[in-house]
Amino acid sequence: MDKQELNILLVEDNHVYVELIKNTLENEAGYRLTIAENLQKARECLNEKRPDLMLIDFFLPDGLATDLLSGHVDHLDCPVVILTGPDDATPAIHSMNAGAWDYLVKTESALADITHVISRVMRDWLHFLEKKQATDMQQRLMSILEVTPDMVAIFDADGFAQYMNCAGRKLLGFSQVQNLSDFRLTDFYPIECAKIIRSEAIPNAIRKGQWCGETELLTRSKDTIPVSQVLISHFAEFGGVAFFSTIIRDISEYKRVQEKIEFLAYHDSLTGLINRTQLHNELEREIARALRHNETGAVLFIDLDHFKKINDTLGHLAGDSVLMQIALALKANVRRDDVVARLGGDEFIIILSGLPIDKAKAAEKAGEIAEKSRQDIAKIIHAESHRIQVTASIGIALFPLLEGGSHELIQHADTAMYHAKAQGRNGIAFYKQGMSEAVSRQLKLEVALRKAIEERQFRLYYQAQVNIDNGQVSGAEVLIRWNHPELGIIAPDEFISVLESSALISIVGQWVFETACYQLAQWVAEGIWKDDYHLCINISPRQFRDTDFTAGIERVVKKTGVPAHCLEMEITENIVIYDLDKAVEIMRDLHDLGIRFSIDDFGTGYSSLRYIKRLPVNVLKIDRTFIQDMCTEKDDASIVDTIIAMARHMGLEVVAEGVETKDQLELLKSLGCPNYQGYYFSPPGTADEFKQLLLAA
Repeated sequence: MDKQELNILLVEDNHVYVELIKNTLENEAGYRLTIAENLQKARECLNEKRPDLMLIDFFLPDGLATDLLSGHVDHLDCPVVILTGPDDATPAIHSMNAGAWDYLVKTESALADITHVISRVMRDWLHFLEKKQATDMQQRLMSILEVTPDMVAIFDADGFAQYMNCAGRKLLGFSQVQNLSDFRLTDFYPIECAKIIRSEAIPNAIRKGQWCGETELLTRSKDTIPVSQVLISHFAEFGGVAFFSTIIRDISEYKRVQEKIEFLAYHDSLTGLINRTQLHNELEREIARALRHNETGAVLFIDLDHFKKINDTLGHLAGDSVLMQIALALKANVRRDDVVARLGGDEFIIILSGLPIDKAKAAEKAGEIAEKSRQDIAKIIHAESHRIQVTASIGIALFPLLEGGSHELIQHADTAMYHAKAQGRNGIAFYKQGMSEAVSRQLKLEVALRKAIEERQFRLYYQAQVNIDNGQVSGAEVLIRWNHPELGIIAPDEFISVLESSALISIVGQWVFETACYQLAQWVAEGIWKDDYHLCINISPRQFRDTDFTAGIERVVKKTGVPAHCLEMEITENIVIYDLDKAVEIMRDLHDLGIRFSIDDFGTGYSSLRYIKRLPVNVLKIDRTFIQDMCTEKDDASIVDTIIAMARHMGLEVVAEGVETKDQLELLKSLGCPNYQGYYFSPPGTADEFKQLLLAA
């Protein structure tokens, strides 16, 4: 065996033998000797030193070596060699029966050769451990196979079934005792899928070692089940396939949820209308078509007047109900080829195509549809036992433009909509050259935000993240508020978009990160922030892409002395999809520093599923849109369940956002979600308010 340092415990009360053994081992490198003169000290050393081998005299002042073996043999993780006198073999026999590994007669020549005995014993011991580990592993694997939820089966070289676990039999409809040896591998598939197994799966498994793919199984009741499968070929020692094994997973639910998630990548989860991403695709297509066919089209930008008051006074459920009913009304009001989209919040877009080439006639037709939409929106809506009347301001821009594409066109319609609002709301306005109200409004807001930065009007709030099982605080998310000197506290929805578009977001984002780090350092110094808590800080796409972003973060961490492992950066998929390789590089650099990453609003975009494996991410945050209806909408509950299971499989943590009711909390608990945040536990609060939660933890 390779020479390595061994911890040896010698239990011997005869100083002559101790010296002989000690001198022998000292002449050889790689041994560390601990000496105990009786059983009591031997027991202490076993617990403290955890030796690799124990040499123990049979007769000791306070008992026999077998006394120690009888109490510890099942727990000893090292071999025991008994030292006996030259005149009596009886102690050696008793010791071996009691569990000793070997014995050594205490003669001068034998003790001089003790290193060879130690090497032999350790070699035999390691061989014993390997065999025991292999046997234990085999038993464990069989136990695991029988309880694993995936189908596992083994087929001989001719394709006949040799073994199928409990999950596989249940999936296919076979009893647990039915003999399957007459069934071939291809018997478990529909005809077309069986052809794929014969022509593709088996040849590839033989040639490459394994084949992976998606196919369908055929149950005994002739139902088909979509599955993902790995087919593995196992080769005999002298060549040729010895047998095949396969692992098959039922992906029926995954397929259904995947379709839902893919739908949500291009559609609004609340109304089912196409979302901002797909809107631009559709609009670019319509612009190109209008140019080809010499037609005119129009974009209607619809913004509900004072919609925020509905959410503030009647709640989000009432607000969502209003949005859904308005979406249905808009959809019913347009022609079959027209497109209705939800841009976000209370903003909708209608794309009208195939209008007359004559601009006046096209404008007239667009105005008629806009007026009909305005009237339909203004009808009384019943939501959450309330009678609500909503009005809308509508801006219209005709296309194709002389210059620009979908973004410019929507901006023109947006500008016209703001003009309609400026004229008293509940009206319609066409975009005209020179309209500047929207731009003026943004510039004024930008000036006010610059002043807010200079006068330190921003405040940080903290919303607790909570462990579902014990209800204890596990961290917090940092949220920004604008403490306007006249308007009071303003939520970020009112100003973040302006910060983003004006590049002020980098300045504010750096201030948020540094201020949060100083606050965290203070809580750490006060001893109220536990080492496993995490402070989650949102990072905007523009801030993330700054050339000095990584260096700036490192400077703040070093300057504030904050423990980097307590920091968590919250990003959205928009940050990574534009330049994945660069995003991975930045994230890995910060991850090496100790900073964690979480993906916000996970499940609302298909790209999250595509890129998540490449990103050094620690946490997935389930979007509140899934949480709010999960108790009543089966699809939302399935998506939440799938995200939690996916995260568990990938070793990621999960935080559910927007938890507002006990029913939501209980369902999340039953699905195995470990953490949540939301108004059910605590609304966002100031640093002093959150400190009280930390003190109570």
